[in-house]
Order: sequence, then structure tokens, then C-alpha cells
Amino acid sequence: MNDIWDDVDRLEKESRLAMPDSGQFASTRETQSFIEKSAIEEVLAYLHKYNGWAPTKHIQQPDPPDAIVTLVGGTKIWCEFVSVTHQATMQAIKHRQKNNQERWLYQDWTQSTFQTRLRELIASKEALFARHIENRVVFRPLMLVLGSDSTMSHTGLLVGFDIKSTIFDVIAVHLGYSPAAATAGNGGYLIHIVAGNDLCPI
Repeated sequence: MNDIWDDVDRLEKESRLAMPDSGQFASTRETQSFIEKSAIEEVLAYLHKYNGWAPTKHIQQPDPPDAIVTLVGGTKIWCEFVSVTHQATMQAIKHRQKNNQERWLYQDWTQSTFQTRLRELIASKEALFARHIENRVVFRPLMLVLGSDSTMSHTGLLVGFDIKSTIFDVIAVHLGYSPAAATAGNGGYLIHIVAGNDLCPI
């Protein structure tokens, strides 16, 4: 029994030490792969329901990428997930951790800071995945999912956001992914396809 509680205590400490991003829960290494897989599955369910994609048949998590998804019919999609984090908040949390101060700081996004951060993350992942494509680590079609929870982010932050990518065939922003999942008021998805809307159903 003590061993079980030791593990619970360890996970709780890890979770507290993990740096939460803007408004998001902290994750441990045990939950990270679940978070990535769930967010990707939810985006694929959205694409199946609203964009006519084939349903998901199987998901592997080789890392990199975070997931290779096989759709019914055999098409494979290489998928990457990244949390949308607020840099100023992260730096403040690091500083407070170092000085044994309160760590749980949350920063409200503005439309400008949110969209700037999306562009930075997309550019960073494009550079990385251009190398992965060149080295045949991943293949097309390639999807990027950016996750930000609904506590501090909302659909209004994406108004006017437009981006094109030469690396990713689909870029989705997922607001409210598991395990802090939330749905839109009408029971729909808090998912927005910001690039690749014109992609033919796969």
C-alpha cells in the first residue's frame, strides 16, 4: 500500500513542478502521450464529421511524430501536437519555482499575443518537420494540432487569423482538449481548422 501512495505522491509532486502554460493544467510524462493522442483524435473526429474525412482506424505514437494515424481505407496521416504556451507566464513560473514562491500564475491571452504565439510555434514546427521530411522520418499528408485550453482561451482570439504552410497540409487549433476538455455551448467542437480547409477529404 505504501508503494502505491509513494507513486501518487511522486506524480502529484511532478505535476506541481511541471510548468503549466497559460491557463492549462500541468502534465506529467505519464499523461503527455494521452493528451497528445486525445487532442489528435478529437481533431480527426471533427474532420470526419464536418470535412468528410474517413474515420480513424488505428493510431500509433512513435515520436516523432506524436502520432501516425491510419484512416479507414488505409490512408496514413502523420500528426504532431504542441501546447500553446504563454512565454512571459512560463518565465515567471520558472523564476518563482527557483525561489520557492507560488507557482500557479495564469496569463489572460489577448488576440495579438495568442496569434503571435501561434505563428511562432507553427514556424518552429515547420523548420523541424522540414528536416524530418527531408530525412524521411515523416511523410505527407502532415497535420499540426495546436492545443490551448478553454479556461484562458476562446474562439474570439482566432478572429482574423490566417496562415498558409508549405510543410503542414492541415493546421488545427484545439481549444479545450483533454483532460481539461470542453465543448462549445451548442455541444460542438472547440476546434478550428486554420490551414488546409480546402484539402480534399482523405
